[in-house]
Amino acid sequence: RWASDGTVDARMISHGLRSLVKQGHPGALAVLGFSTDAKVDVAAFAVAPESVRLGDHIELEAVLKSTAKQEQRLVVDFIIHHPTSRGAISTKVFKWATVQLEAGGERTLTKRRRIDTASTRRYTAGVHTIELQVAGSVLATTSFGLLDSSP
Repeated sequence: RWASDGTVDARMISHGLRSLVKQGHPGALAVLGFSTDAKVDVAAFAVAPESVRLGDHIELEAVLKSTAKQEQRLVVDFIIHHPTSRGAISTKVFKWATVQLEAGGERTLTKRRRIDTASTRRYTAGVHTIELQVAGSVLATTSFGLLDSSP
């Protein structure tokens, strides 16, 4: 109701719904005009290289093929599940793209991401799983190995 009456700026709405969009919340996606039921097949989802060291980059590629009869506006994110130093698994959602996918259309997305320590995140050697999330649903999974960087 408040989103459509013009009293709130679209940027403010988008900013306020960031966390819910990353969680794939259908109501938040709908308020922002995104499809909540993605009708897509993932023709390919891959990461290269298969193993990296801290400070290296990974390259992600996804090929999305629409199975819908009309155009779809989709939010595409990727989720990295990485092991922590205590053996638990930590999860981080990264924005990838907002895609207008025509009926029967196909889109190839690429993303380059540096795997490095940040003030809010420490990476530990081991297998890191990456999920492709489209309109709040996980549609594909891949993984890469982070090699131990200690001398």
